Amino acid sequence: MVEAKEVELNETISVHSANMSCSKRWWSHLTVTRSKLNRTFSEATLDTLQQAIAAAECRHSAELRVVIEAGFTPYELLSGLTPNARALGLFSRLRVWDTEANSGVLLYVLLAEHAIELIADRGVHKLAGNKTWESVVKQLENSFTAGQFATGMIGVIDKLNGILVENFPATNKNVRKRNELSDRPLLIL
Repeated sequence: MVEAKEVELNETISVHSANMSCSKRWWSHLTVTRSKLNRTFSEATLDTLQQAIAAAECRHSAELRVVIEAGFTPYELLSGLTPNARALGLFSRLRVWDTEANSGVLLYVLLAEHAIELIADRGVHKLAGNKTWESVVKQLENSFTAGQFATGMIGVIDKLNGILVENFPATNKNVRKRNELSDRPLLIL
């Protein structure tokens, strides 16, 4: 299920299992462990993702930030936290919105629910649009359904970078003098 929601400063595209029962949701969050997260996204995979982001950011003037979270705490589940709310909070806390050209993109994955949130700052979103982001999220959703988490993430990062090169190419005017956001995917346990 792909649904788009308009937010004031950015665009968010969400995919998650809306039909997940309360008990199934709790179980999925409580059983996702650090070791499962590390097995699914090994150091070598994180290195590959980081290298792909860094290499592509030399060709476009946008900033891509990837966050992978194992699951929510019992308190967060009780308080009704949603993947979209967490992603929007991370978009703010990690300052993805604060890039010089409003060119930040956050790809958030909640492993426990196989939830995917893609949030693009207004500078990038106005150039790429909803259909572009929906295709990225759908590609990752299909990979997750097939159990291909690491290869799915690598493929989607390549696709995102291609979109960003096409819509936000590096030029003499906008070549970054510094990397505004970390290229290393952030794991939240």
